[in-house]
Amino acid sequence: MKVKLSFEEIELVSRSLMSHRWKVENGEQGQNHPDFSATARLMDKLAVNHDGAELSFLPNKK
Repeated sequence: MKVKLSFEEIELVSRSLMSHRWKVENGEQGQNHPDFSATARLMDKLAVNHDGAELSFLPNKK
């Protein structure tokens, strides 16, 4: 499945990820929580130019 997102939509997703990362950082495990680095990696992948992007979702392997 492919989804086309505008730059603004990707920015919204990135801001949500950053908010989650801050929440995780302020929790009990802080920067040791697996979500802390996982959100940073995902935000790096979503960093795109101003034209937006197309995301491809891989099917679940069962």
